[in-house]
Amino acid sequence: MLSSKVVKEYAKSCGADIVGIASMDRFEGAPKQADPRYIAPDAKSMIVMGFRIPRGTLRGIEEGTFHVAYSSMGYAAINKVLQPMVLWQVTAMLEDAGYEAVPVPNNFPWCNIHTGTGEPRPEFSRPVSPPKPAPDVFIHSSRATRRSSPLTPSRTPASPPNGTTASLSATTIATSATIASLCWARCGYVGCKSDL
Repeated sequence: MLSSKVVKEYAKSCGADIVGIASMDRFEGAPKQADPRYIAPDAKSMIVMGFRIPRGTLRGIEEGTFHVAYSSMGYAAINKVLQPMVLWQVTAMLEDAGYEAVPVPNNFPWCNIHTGTGEPRPEFSRPVSPPKPAPDVFIHSSRATRRSSPLTPSRTPASPPNGTTASLSATTIATSATIASLCWARCGYVGCKSDL
C-alpha cells in the first residue's frame, strides 16, 4: 500500500526537488480551465512536484554575457528532459501499485487563457458546450482499477528551496476508482511571448 511518505520519497529519489500533496479544495475559485476537478471530479488530493532552476543558469544573464545556460539548462533541461522523466517514473510506480496515472508535463506551448488579461482565447480552444470550460489541460489518459485507500494530503503548501525558482508538475489522486496525474502549463511560450 502506498503512503504519502513513500510517494514523496520516491519522487525525490527520481529527481524532484520538492514534493507536496495538496487538498483539491485549494482550487476553489480557480477558473474552470485551470481547475483539475473538471478532469478528475472524484479527486481528493494532488501530488505536486517542483524542480529547481539552478542559480548558476541565471548568472550569465545578469552579466549580459552568457544567455544560453538558462535557456538550455535552466528551462529546456528541466521541462523537456528531467521533469518528463520524473513524471514517467512516478507514473510507472503508481501504476505498478495498482493505481492509474496520467502524466501531463509542463512543457507544451499553448494556453487558452490570455496571460495578460485572463480572458479566454477562442483561437486556441473552444468549450465543448456552452456551460463547460474550454480545455486548458493536455492529457494522456487511460483507466485502471484502484486497489488501496487514498493518500493523505499534506496541508502545508509546497514552496521551492530558498533562493530558487521552480517549475511545477502535479498529480491528482482520485478517491474512488482511479488516480490521475496532472500537470498543466500556467503560461505557455506562445502566450507569454505575445504578451511581452
